[in-house]
Amino acid sequence: MKKYISIVLILVLFTSASASTSRYAFNNISDDLKVGAIAVFRTNEMHITVHTVNKVIYKQKVAITLLNENASDYRFPNIYYDKFDKIKGIKASVYDENGKLVDILKSSNILDMSAAAGGSFHSDARMKTILFPLMKYPYTIEYEYEITTNGILSYPTWSFHPSQNVSVEQSGIQYVVPNGFQIKFWEVSIPQKVDSISLKDNVIYTWQMENIPASKENPYGLKIYKSPKLYATPLEFELDGYKGKTDSWKSFGEWSRKLIEGRDKLPEAEVKRVNELVKNAKDEREKVKLIYEYVQSRTRYVNISLGIGGWQPMHAKEVSKKGFGDCKALSNYTMSLLKAVGIKSYYTLVKAGRNENINTNFVSNQFNHIILCVPQPSDTIWLECTNQTYPFNFLGSGTSNRHVLLITEQGGVLAKTPAFKKDESIRRNTGTISINKLASFTNAEIETFSSGLYFEYSQGAYEQKSQEGIKKSLNKRLDILSFDVESASFSMNKSEKPSSKLEYKLLIKNFGVENSKRLFFSPSITKEDFLPNDPFSIRVSESTIESDSITYVIPYGYQTEYLPPNEEFTTKFGIYKFHLISEGNRIVFIRSFAFNNADYPREDFKEFHEFINSVAAKDRERVVLRKI
Repeated sequence: MKKYISIVLILVLFTSASASTSRYAFNNISDDLKVGAIAVFRTNEMHITVHTVNKVIYKQKVAITLLNENASDYRFPNIYYDKFDKIKGIKASVYDENGKLVDILKSSNILDMSAAAGGSFHSDARMKTILFPLMKYPYTIEYEYEITTNGILSYPTWSFHPSQNVSVEQSGIQYVVPNGFQIKFWEVSIPQKVDSISLKDNVIYTWQMENIPASKENPYGLKIYKSPKLYATPLEFELDGYKGKTDSWKSFGEWSRKLIEGRDKLPEAEVKRVNELVKNAKDEREKVKLIYEYVQSRTRYVNISLGIGGWQPMHAKEVSKKGFGDCKALSNYTMSLLKAVGIKSYYTLVKAGRNENINTNFVSNQFNHIILCVPQPSDTIWLECTNQTYPFNFLGSGTSNRHVLLITEQGGVLAKTPAFKKDESIRRNTGTISINKLASFTNAEIETFSSGLYFEYSQGAYEQKSQEGIKKSLNKRLDILSFDVESASFSMNKSEKPSSKLEYKLLIKNFGVENSKRLFFSPSITKEDFLPNDPFSIRVSESTIESDSITYVIPYGYQTEYLPPNEEFTTKFGIYKFHLISEGNRIVFIRSFAFNNADYPREDFKEFHEFINSVAAKDRERVVLRKI
């Protein structure tokens, strides 16, 4: 009887469309799932059978109704694998608007290719890509496959709502686990908790969700949407013969340490060279800086992911010889160089990406990048070893202000990378805009100072570019309707508190709106976007300050008729100031906008919405000049 129940559970989760193809009919989709969606997942189901510590079988079935051309990317789903995986049983079908089967794809419609990302040099990551045909929208694609994997570090993260611009009719995941085999689960935003059944030989865990509507995209790049997700990891795991545990961060760090042991040997010639390099340094901090700049000058980043090499670094001597490596290899190489001059540092696991962080209460492999930590008595040094142009001891938005795992002699130790201080991330525009009498061609000379996060953005946009390259970047980034860049230059101060300066001259077309007697223009060259009234929780990961101080020169024959009133909005989210001062033939405009970093609950959305939209409206108010 228990065996029968197990089979029924699996069949419920993997409902066969062939039993009723009309289930995929477009008209069967509820109206609320069509609103704002480019596609609807009719079903998205994963069945995971755990056999041993290093053998697992995954079976997935997906059916997606593509509503319009914006969903075209879903026509080419990828199934990823590497040397530890074996794929079999790929099936793919296409259904028309009425849910009628119109095509069963052949093997020639499935490509097998490298999945190495740009910049990869050595990688055994591969993918099967299914090429679905283009048909009249809406229509449905369906595919299923099976993967057997030998070598487990963690189980795949399951997202019940894969993207905000799609909706979901049903999504489910099921684990079949041998009795006595321990798996940890972490449920995120899943309203219904796990349904579990214990059988003679197995325990079955099932999660299902239905009718998830599409939602609007995140404004401002804020982390405001929590997709329902399930994370899972075994308590004990094995990958390519390396066994580990996730019972504590200490244990997980012990496993990571095994991967780097014995990989710090350097050529004797290089040991002598770096010791000579630092012999006149005044203190340890200067030695670290000299070593970091040495690494930057002679290495480049190349992704290497062959088998266990996706987690294990190249030997330091190989990086020394070849001059390239991935984040693991370059961090290990830098650590080896520091060791050669008597300085301790720690190989450090981090989850990179803007607004990312790990769940410190769920010990597992949540990491995707390696940096280096150099402990100091007063101010710990953090090194991003993959970037040849970053200033010393600078972490950008991808790795700052988050928990990381230091790999020490005693195992893993949690630490936190520094956040930018409240007054560090500044973008300040200053300059003069001389308004042409006819408002058709207006001259502007602007200087932009950037520090903190804004330094990172400016460096990425303008560093090592010719004047023509800087002009092209400006054309993409300035919030001005129509203009030509006449000249531009970019310079940087790469101290431990780095900053940049961008200077440029513009010829702005149709800067204002003119009628027979008056000229209208908006003094704010920085404009906040209006925020849709779509409530969400809010995360502002870093405090930032934007400020503008622009002097407008009024054309001869005009005088100021109207200035928008000065205003200041002060809330817990931040402070906004808008000031205009008329001085003869000049108008001085001062704008500042300071955002406070914090997490705010959904209940604060109304107040947040009012604040942002008040700022956006004020940014669009106009000055009126009148002919004398």
